[in-house]
Amino acid sequence: LFFGYLVSTFFYPYLARRNIKLATGYKFALGSALGASAILWSLVVENMIHSEYAKSGNQINVMWQAPSYLLIGAGEIFSISTAYEVAFTASPPNKKAFACAFNLFCIGGIPNMLSLGLYRMCDQWFHNDKGSGNIHLIRDYSEAHVANYFVVLLGIVVLGVLVNLLNPVRNWIASVERKAADASSGSVANTPKPTPTSTPRSKKLAKRNDGKETDPLLKALDHKKYMEDAKKPQIYRMNTLKAEFAKKPKRKGRA
Repeated sequence: LFFGYLVSTFFYPYLARRNIKLATGYKFALGSALGASAILWSLVVENMIHSEYAKSGNQINVMWQAPSYLLIGAGEIFSISTAYEVAFTASPPNKKAFACAFNLFCIGGIPNMLSLGLYRMCDQWFHNDKGSGNIHLIRDYSEAHVANYFVVLLGIVVLGVLVNLLNPVRNWIASVERKAADASSGSVANTPKPTPTSTPRSKKLAKRNDGKETDPLLKALDHKKYMEDAKKPQIYRMNTLKAEFAKKPKRKGRA
C-alpha cells in the first residue's frame, strides 16, 4: 500500500509531466529488477547469519530481513499491477473476465507450481550435515546451503529482466496493446448511436410534464421532497368535512 501510494502519487505523475510513457515491458523489467534486489539482499543477510554464528554463535536481528520484503512489495507494484492492466486492456470486451482469471492463474498458480518443483530439485540444500531437513535451530541452519537456492532464484529473475528488455519482446507487447486499442476503438465506432429523443413518445411525455425538468436525478430529488412533505402535518378544511357528515342519507320507509 505504501509503495502503491508513492508510485501513483509521485512517480507516474512525474513521468507524465515530462511526457514519458513507461513501456509495459519496462514495467515488468523494473518489477523483476526490484525482485532481484530483494534476493541480493537475502544473500547478504545469509552471509551475515553464517558469519555471526561462526564468530560468536549468536543470531542476528530478524529485522535485517525487512528490506527484502520492502523491495518485493515495490516490485509487485510494477509487475503484478501491470499484469492486471494488460490482462484487462488487451483482451476483447467479451473475454475480459476470462483474461483476468487466466492472469490470476499465471501470476499465482503457475509460479507456485514451479516453485514447488524447484524446491524439490534443490531439497538437499535445505538439510544439515546429518541429513535432517529440520533446520529451525541456528546450529542446523548454519550447516545448510540455503544460499545456493537464492543464487538459483537470482539467476531466474535476472533472466526475466533481460527478456523483458529485449526489443523483440517489447515490440511484441506493444503490437498486442496496439491491436487491442484498435479493436476497442472499432467496437466503439460500430456501436449504433442512440436515436434522437424527439420521438412521438418523448413528445407526449414532454407535453404531460408541462415543460418540467425530466432529468432522472431531478425527478428523484422531487420525489424525495414529495415524500418528506407527506410526513409533515396536513391541514384540512373541517367545515367541508362537517358539511359532508351533515348530509345524512334518508332512510327508506317500511313497506
